[in-house]
Amino acid sequence: AREALRVQPEEETETETDDASSAGSWRVVSKTTVVDGVTAVGFKTRGRQTFEVEYGAKKGTTENSYVTRGRSATCVFDAPDGRYSKRFAVEMESVPGARDAVFFAMLHVSPRRLDSLAAYLANRTNGAECVEVLCSNPGAQLIQQALKPNNPLTNEALIKAWKDADTGKLRARLRV
Repeated sequence: AREALRVQPEEETETETDDASSAGSWRVVSKTTVVDGVTAVGFKTRGRQTFEVEYGAKKGTTENSYVTRGRSATCVFDAPDGRYSKRFAVEMESVPGARDAVFFAMLHVSPRRLDSLAAYLANRTNGAECVEVLCSNPGAQLIQQALKPNNPLTNEALIKAWKDADTGKLRARLRV
């Protein structure tokens, strides 16, 4: 019965990595339409992060993002780890409505995921409406700290992407 419920990816690509943190590791990006209007984008690697070593997981890491399209708005759920940031921005271009979504729900906010949020914001269409970043109060506090210069949590990529340099218009705003 479990196999009948398993959804097969429509598109899966495998690439070798060249960063030192995942020496000799591979990454797979898969896109799957879960149901009409919901697309899952998964990033998999056989390299293990700290928590996988601590909990004895042996098959690597999977980071998933979801895009839901409604009648009047699109929402992207979650940003993957920062090591997938460039690929995440590119993959969002190929999912209908994702590049210029009205909402971006950050269900898990951490400094490691802010690079992916920055890459997504920087890749939005010029002139697109400001995206509302939905998150918890602690998540909003972390993002606000990352947007402040000269702060231990400062994220230069996020500061640069948050506001359009040409027009001075905000690309994103927080909503708690």
